[in-house]
Amino acid sequence: MGKRGSGSVTAAWGSGLLLGGALAVLAGGTDVGLWVTTQLRELPPVVYIGEVPELRTMSVDDQGARVIGAAVPLIDAFAAIVRDWPELQELAQRFASPPVCNSGTLCGNIANGSPI
Repeated sequence: MGKRGSGSVTAAWGSGLLLGGALAVLAGGTDVGLWVTTQLRELPPVVYIGEVPELRTMSVDDQGARVIGAAVPLIDAFAAIVRDWPELQELAQRFASPPVCNSGTLCGNIANGSPI
């Protein structure tokens, strides 16, 4: 079993680490839990980015595009999206259960093609 630790992680440190080898990147973890419990997958070492401040931000860029960080929870991402596009309110309400909306990320759902 690999080494475990805790502490502050920055986006720059994490990106350097990822370039060095096969690691799993985890921000929310709703899919990863299913991989382990139902598919019995063995995971490589995991880098948890869910608390990296730079990845938990949302903004609007100079051209008016919404920018959503990789570690922003679904509930926060959908709130911002619905403010910009109110017609997506029903989709946001039906998209996932409250536990998934509070711990999953929009970026993770897109990257994994998640049906959750």
